Amino acid sequence: MLIKIKKFLHRNVYPLIIMVFPINQRKVVFSSFAGKQYADNPKAISEKLHNIHPEAEIVWLMKGARKVNQLLPDYVKVVEYESFAAAYELFTSKVWVDNIRKPLFFRKRKKQFYLQTWHGTPLKLIEADAGDKLGKKYRKYAKRDSKNISILLSGNQYSTAIFRKAFEYEGEMLECGTPRNDLLLNNCEQIGLQVRKKLNCENQAVLLFAPTYRNDIEKNGLEQLKKLDPNVILDAYEKKYNKKCVLFLRFHPNVADTINMKAIIMEYGERVRDVSVMWDMQELLCAADALITDYSSVFFDYSILKRPIFIFTPDKNNYYDERGLYLDVNELPLFSSETSEQLVYLIRSIDKENLIERTSLLLNQIGNKEEGIAAEKAVQIIKKQLEMT
Repeated sequence: MLIKIKKFLHRNVYPLIIMVFPINQRKVVFSSFAGKQYADNPKAISEKLHNIHPEAEIVWLMKGARKVNQLLPDYVKVVEYESFAAAYELFTSKVWVDNIRKPLFFRKRKKQFYLQTWHGTPLKLIEADAGDKLGKKYRKYAKRDSKNISILLSGNQYSTAIFRKAFEYEGEMLECGTPRNDLLLNNCEQIGLQVRKKLNCENQAVLLFAPTYRNDIEKNGLEQLKKLDPNVILDAYEKKYNKKCVLFLRFHPNVADTINMKAIIMEYGERVRDVSVMWDMQELLCAADALITDYSSVFFDYSILKRPIFIFTPDKNNYYDERGLYLDVNELPLFSSETSEQLVYLIRSIDKENLIERTSLLLNQIGNKEEGIAAEKAVQIIKKQLEMT
């Protein structure tokens, strides 16, 4: 009940009080995944903004702000998500940057600017295209949010077409690449080595398993791993490439906190590493020799690196009914499997060059626009709104 009251006040009452205060022409407020993470496109833009314009005032809205404050750079002001302070920062800032919807009753003020980055190239149906599967309440505030957006970013031609329709958005769009992916095109090898060192697997091959979430919480985590059968997959990869191998486990942010990782570690021991929380996804992609995923848009990002991708969909029929996809995974230029046995066969039989060639075909299919400068272009947009020297 207290949480509901807190949300109601933040979304419906506090802004009415705060709108009498002047707008700070140097302030930019960031949020990522509803305050759950310092990550994704907002993080890339935030850091680039500080590098180019250190005089900008940067605020992040985060849940449990005091707990994670030490994880953010010193120049960032951290405020508790959906609080009076958060509402104050939002409605007195010049620019908003977010990668998901803002559930606000009020529109932004006339002289405010809202940069919406979203959080990846969509494979699953999103927003209006998903219909009532996202809930009528969500759809209601999503429509209000679209009217707030000043510019919507896109990483490729495929996304642009989907965003325009799914967001029911008629405003300005910028097809400039994905800010979080700049890292994949700049210093990726060095970053990957740093990650491997921190996880004590410098001399091992790394498979990254990154499944998306299922609405049924019980179908996430250990059940997903059992269907994959990590020991069998790792054995196959080690035999194929004659190198010891480790599996990175990256579960979706919506369920990562609910998964019993102790049980998983007890089941698979040192052959797996939990990287679901407190790790930057793009940095993990740099460290991975190959990716195993299902319906997650992460494979669009990873294809930029021209490294092997395996699609693993043991519950394809059920998931299609649950959410719906824009593209059938079997129609993608990537190799897909529905059982652990099929995945082992792909690992053993498909040569690396063939796997890499498939990633290039995928990039061509979506009309890739990644050049490694998307965050810089976003900062240029923000700079035009701010009053700075």
